[in-house]
Amino acid sequence: MKLNTHIIKEDLSNLWADLKIEDKTDLNLLDVKILTDFNSKPKEDIIYILSAKSLEKYDYKDYFTAIIITNSKSYNSFVLTKNIFFVKEDYNEIDVMNKVQDLFNYYNRWENLVYEHLLKNDSIKEILNLGKEIMGNPIALFDSNMFCISFSGEELIPYDDPIWTDVVKKGHTSIDLIPFLKDSDSDLYSFIKTSHNAFIYKFPKIDCNCLHCNLYNKETRCGSICMTEIISPLTTKSISLANYLSYILSASMERLTIYRDSYSEIEQIFIRYISNNPYTDSYLNHILSKFNWFATDIFRVLVIKGNEKNSTSWNAIFLFLNETFSYCQSFEYNDSIVIFQNITRQNNDILLETAMSPLINKLNLYCGISTEFSEFKKLKMYYEQADTAYSFGISSTTDRRIFYYQDYILDTILNVLTSSINLETLLMPEIKKLNEYDKETNSNYVDSLYIYLSTGKSLKRSSSKLFIHRNTFIYRLNKIIELIGKDNIDNPDNTLPYLLSCWIIIKSMR
Repeated sequence: MKLNTHIIKEDLSNLWADLKIEDKTDLNLLDVKILTDFNSKPKEDIIYILSAKSLEKYDYKDYFTAIIITNSKSYNSFVLTKNIFFVKEDYNEIDVMNKVQDLFNYYNRWENLVYEHLLKNDSIKEILNLGKEIMGNPIALFDSNMFCISFSGEELIPYDDPIWTDVVKKGHTSIDLIPFLKDSDSDLYSFIKTSHNAFIYKFPKIDCNCLHCNLYNKETRCGSICMTEIISPLTTKSISLANYLSYILSASMERLTIYRDSYSEIEQIFIRYISNNPYTDSYLNHILSKFNWFATDIFRVLVIKGNEKNSTSWNAIFLFLNETFSYCQSFEYNDSIVIFQNITRQNNDILLETAMSPLINKLNLYCGISTEFSEFKKLKMYYEQADTAYSFGISSTTDRRIFYYQDYILDTILNVLTSSINLETLLMPEIKKLNEYDKETNSNYVDSLYIYLSTGKSLKRSSSKLFIHRNTFIYRLNKIIELIGKDNIDNPDNTLPYLLSCWIIIKSMR
């Protein structure tokens, strides 16, 4: 493994009396040697060791990286344009070479371990644990959407540090705290997502430095690593090693195919909020303002899916939305199309679902729609509403292709109850008796009672809903009264329990 002057400077800091090194962070040094051939031009990937007296007779002073052993206290007298380390004459050339060679050997052993793990297809956490060994601080690995997918160490939060805790617990870096770049038209995300080198930044309100380094696969940003100076200070050495580690992790992520391409800013919002990782209000408003939106606007979420994903159908929907509805933002998520509809900014009276209906029918797709909301921090709940409406809709017998969550609220309640309790325990005894009679006589008095109670005990509306004559319904009602008692039906305290019991039987016990 190649090193550079910053790694050598920090790892062998007790050797140096003084030094002059460049700011470059690329790894360019392959080995260390004692300079013996004073007639040949030095190699750029070797760090040479020599005495100050030997340097005087060397003609290539400006072409090499060197460790000079000298008793001089005036190190500025050495006019060299390259990198130079000064060691006092307390050390001889052999001692210095052995120390530097040990350093190269250490990093070479580390690199060999890394490649062994890669060849054995070990987990990416093993690579991160090895990375922590040379970085000196815990490392978190993120996908391209800034979500934590792995981290070094066995425990989720092994360090009592507010920034690191935020990284691994919330699933993202605390980028909301990074100050915007001054004198630049690029906003925060643009800077983070286009940087090809590791960089260190200081949180403005917390005395803590953080290092960020992007990972690339074939020029596409596929993720990033982040660390804070919990154990060791973050320095130029950290930047050098982070850049190298990023190449290894990029290869590992490509092998595991766990990375994904960068998302748009509206997708960033969606992913963050459905994962319960909201932005600060100021940063949310900053992003929404790019679409002339505000967090206080009224929104809906629509989820469109088909039996199978079809890229042609997807593209047709995206094209239709982009050309017709400027107040909508859409993207692909989990084999579905998710649409943010800003009702407040709607510039026409055409319902979105009405306009999309012919295309949805033609493409054999289905759509679930949430209720309206302005509580942006609860976005996850409304996405789940739209997805739930889709799920219940396609499992129903209706021939509709667009489903509204408000039509399936009771179904949602029943679904929750089914997973937590035996529904039969919720049935009123009188309704259980009525259901048994229905089974014996092949009748449907439970349905009739449900309609009667849900219409406010209106004979006219009940008979209309059942498509039967009013007298026919009166006959049914009298039979129900005979079976369970008039006083029970007339008791207002029984109305809701009876309704719930009838509904459970109709929905789940037949």
